[in-house]
Amino acid sequence: MTRLTSTIMLLLSLTMTTSLVEAAAAKQGEPVEWQKHPYDEQEYYKGIPDIINMTDARVTFHLSHWFLVGVQRGLYNDAKMTLNDQCFGEYYVTKLNEYSYTFTNNPFGNVFDNAFPELYLTYMFFYMLTNTCGLDHTFNDFSTYCWYRGCWPMQFLYKSGDRFLYILRALNDAAIVWREGIAEANDPSIALDAKQEKWAKLSAQTGTTLAEIF
Repeated sequence: MTRLTSTIMLLLSLTMTTSLVEAAAAKQGEPVEWQKHPYDEQEYYKGIPDIINMTDARVTFHLSHWFLVGVQRGLYNDAKMTLNDQCFGEYYVTKLNEYSYTFTNNPFGNVFDNAFPELYLTYMFFYMLTNTCGLDHTFNDFSTYCWYRGCWPMQFLYKSGDRFLYILRALNDAAIVWREGIAEANDPSIALDAKQEKWAKLSAQTGTTLAEIF
């Protein structure tokens, strides 16, 4: 009796597990059944393919993070200034892949239902740039400066005067340093961690240089 009961329980368990897996897979590409069950993000995004090449995206986000660090250091003249680690961090690499997946793979089955997750993800990236990366504070400081000192385009041109060519040369020098530095950091004999450290320093240096030129 015990063996029969165990066998029946095992069969029921396997049947329920198979049904759950099939149900979860079936929800991808179909509209949300609002009245049957609550929305579960994992039912639509768990195990999705790598749409954006997340390895390359991590490198790009890493460079973007340190470039913004450099810009902030240059604008505020603070060589030790840092940003929140979540600014272009791993969380947003995952969200970018989910963002691309929502646009390309139609996970909710129609344009209307897809539009809302796309809208929410768009705001999450906006929040990252303005709040997590601190650009809202930077833009506010710049606006305050311009309110008191003036920032009309012709004013910039007038102030640059005969230094305009020197500014172009400085920009060209910054571009050369960036290109040569990336080529050096891409040396196959250098370990990945060392490469990322070199890229980070180079990105921060470039951002600082551009901010100082500005």
